[in-house]
Amino acid sequence: MAMIRLFIDEWRQLWHDGHDQPERADAARLRHKLLRKEIGAAVIVLGAAVVFAEVARGLAGIAG
Repeated sequence: MAMIRLFIDEWRQLWHDGHDQPERADAARLRHKLLRKEIGAAVIVLGAAVVFAEVARGLAGIAG
């Protein structure tokens, strides 16, 4: 749970830093970093879904 909270806090901070002050010199870099973080989270969620499906398939084979 702490890792999820940390991810959400970092995401919020990056979003605010990149969008609240677009005139900042590094605002574009922060927006790109946020995009990479979102893509990384999506990949992790997809990987977890695949692992869950494989475990469910394995348990169904054992119980089956």
